[in-house]
Amino acid sequence: MKYYLIIGYRTYEKYWEFGKIQVFGDGKFIDEFKADNEYSFTHKKVLSLGCPKGTPNIRYTGINYNLSLHDPDNTCSGQLIFDCPKKFQIIEINEEYIGKINRIQIKVTGGPSNNANGFMNKANMVQIFPVFLFPENVLWNKSLTDEIYRRHYRYSWKKQQEIDPKLYDVDLALGNFPHDLIEYRQGQMETMYSGDINDPTHNDLCKKYSADIQWPGPNFINLKKNGKTYHTWIGQPRGGDYGLEYYVHKKHKIYFLHTSSQISKPRILLNMIWYSLIEKLQKAIEQKP
Repeated sequence: MKYYLIIGYRTYEKYWEFGKIQVFGDGKFIDEFKADNEYSFTHKKVLSLGCPKGTPNIRYTGINYNLSLHDPDNTCSGQLIFDCPKKFQIIEINEEYIGKINRIQIKVTGGPSNNANGFMNKANMVQIFPVFLFPENVLWNKSLTDEIYRRHYRYSWKKQQEIDPKLYDVDLALGNFPHDLIEYRQGQMETMYSGDINDPTHNDLCKKYSADIQWPGPNFINLKKNGKTYHTWIGQPRGGDYGLEYYVHKKHKIYFLHTSSQISKPRILLNMIWYSLIEKLQKAIEQKP
């Protein structure tokens, strides 16, 4: 069976020439391409999501993600809105090969800058978003993808006439982007706004939430930069050279990506970004040279 490895990419503030993106399996070369896309589109999708009353409307750097109530018929729907790169690199990988590797690494070389004596004000910034790994037959089976969504919905949300935060499962990290980074302390909901990868609170919270499986790929990442590993969310444009590392796991006879070498939480959450982008991904694959 064939798998698709999907990598969305975009260059911000191009300087001189595009950077490049390389993909490896356990350190062995798989693919290389230029980060030759400077455009994005705003994607909107109304789904039966709902969201807790009082959830802050937060925008995350790079993709302007937010989840807002969209409830004309009192059915507790939610509208996902986010910016997405216009280009996807679609890498076809044989299932037999995937079964032999433990990790997939994405290495980003940002390209030239005008760095001179420590002074720099021009440099390519490359965004990677989203990253998914899933079998070919799933994408084209609408009844199956809809059933996956319905199962996730039944587990994640309680349908009600009015969203009541007291009924919201505070221990469930939702399969949205990126779980709203909410902490509950002494019964109060606190949202962590910091996106600074050097902030220990940001790292600790992202590491905690990344334990959940988001199928078919996580919105949290292990970021390798300047010899250090950070826990953060995907989609922030970054300058210079950096890498993303994913672990390959198999559950219910299907391979997928995760942030850790071990699975500590067996529950699989559907990544709503993937579900809302299905039609776009189908079109991109059909137009693939």
